[in-house]
Amino acid sequence: AAFCYIITDEYSGDVKIIYQRGDINQDLELNIVDIISIIDIILSAVVYDGILFWSSDLNNDDLINIFDVIMLIEEILYNE
Repeated sequence: AAFCYIITDEYSGDVKIIYQRGDINQDLELNIVDIISIIDIILSAVVYDGILFWSSDLNNDDLINIFDVIMLIEEILYNE
Protein backbone atom coordinates (compact mmCIF):
# COMPACT_ATOMS: atom_id res chain seq x y z
CA ALA A 1 0.00 0.00 0.00
CA ALA A 2 1.55 3.25 -1.10
CA PHE A 3 0.30 5.48 1.67
CA CYS A 4 2.18 7.98 3.75
CA TYR A 5 1.50 10.64 6.34
CA ILE A 6 3.39 13.88 5.76
CA ILE A 7 3.97 16.34 8.58
CA THR A 8 5.76 19.67 8.59
CA ASP A 9 7.61 21.11 11.55
CA GLU A 10 5.88 24.37 12.43
CA TYR A 11 9.09 26.22 13.22
CA SER A 12 11.77 24.85 10.93
CA GLY A 13 9.57 23.93 7.99
CA ASP A 14 11.20 20.48 7.81
CA VAL A 15 9.01 17.86 6.19
CA LYS A 16 8.85 14.35 7.61
CA ILE A 17 7.25 11.42 5.85
CA ILE A 18 5.76 8.74 8.07
CA TYR A 19 6.08 5.54 6.08
CA GLN A 20 3.09 3.49 5.10
CA ARG A 21 -0.06 2.35 6.76
CA GLY A 22 0.43 -0.83 8.71
CA ASP A 23 4.07 -0.09 9.52
CA ILE A 24 3.30 0.54 13.19
CA ASN A 25 6.89 0.50 14.41
CA GLN A 26 8.07 2.49 11.35
CA ASP A 27 10.94 0.16 10.49
CA LEU A 28 10.08 0.33 6.75
CA GLU A 29 8.88 -3.29 6.78
CA LEU A 30 5.45 -4.83 7.13
CA ASN A 31 5.84 -7.94 9.27
CA ILE A 32 4.61 -9.92 12.27
CA VAL A 33 5.79 -7.20 14.66
CA ASP A 34 3.30 -4.79 13.10
CA ILE A 35 0.50 -7.37 13.38
CA ILE A 36 1.27 -7.93 17.05
CA SER A 37 1.38 -4.16 17.61
CA ILE A 38 -2.09 -3.64 16.14
CA ILE A 39 -3.47 -6.50 18.22
CA ASP A 40 -1.88 -4.91 21.29
CA ILE A 41 -3.57 -1.61 20.43
CA ILE A 42 -6.93 -3.35 20.06
CA LEU A 43 -6.58 -5.14 23.41
CA SER A 44 -5.37 -2.11 25.35
CA ALA A 45 -7.69 0.44 26.93
CA VAL A 46 -5.60 3.37 25.69
CA VAL A 47 -7.09 5.74 23.12
CA TYR A 48 -4.60 6.38 20.35
CA ASP A 49 -4.57 9.33 18.00
CA GLY A 50 -2.30 10.99 15.48
CA ILE A 51 0.26 9.04 13.53
CA LEU A 52 -0.12 5.79 15.48
CA PHE A 53 -3.87 5.79 14.87
CA TRP A 54 -3.41 6.70 11.21
CA SER A 55 -0.92 3.90 10.61
CA SER A 56 -3.10 1.34 12.44
CA ASP A 57 -6.43 2.16 10.75
CA LEU A 58 -5.77 0.44 7.45
CA ASN A 59 -9.35 0.53 6.15
CA ASN A 60 -10.06 4.18 7.07
CA ASP A 61 -13.16 3.46 9.15
CA ASP A 62 -11.92 5.49 12.17
CA LEU A 63 -11.65 2.29 14.22
CA ILE A 64 -8.75 0.00 14.98
CA ASN A 65 -10.14 -3.52 14.95
CA ILE A 66 -9.78 -7.04 13.59
CA PHE A 67 -10.50 -5.82 10.06
CA ASP A 68 -7.30 -3.77 10.17
CA VAL A 69 -5.38 -6.85 11.32
CA ILE A 70 -6.82 -8.88 8.45
CA MET A 71 -5.91 -6.17 5.93
CA LEU A 72 -2.35 -6.05 7.25
CA ILE A 73 -2.01 -9.85 7.06
CA GLU A 74 -3.28 -9.77 3.47
CA GLU A 75 -0.86 -6.97 2.62
CA ILE A 76 2.05 -8.95 4.04
CA LEU A 77 1.07 -12.23 2.38
CA TYR A 78 0.03 -11.03 -1.06
CA ASN A 79 1.68 -7.71 -1.81
CA GLU A 80 5.26 -7.99 -0.65
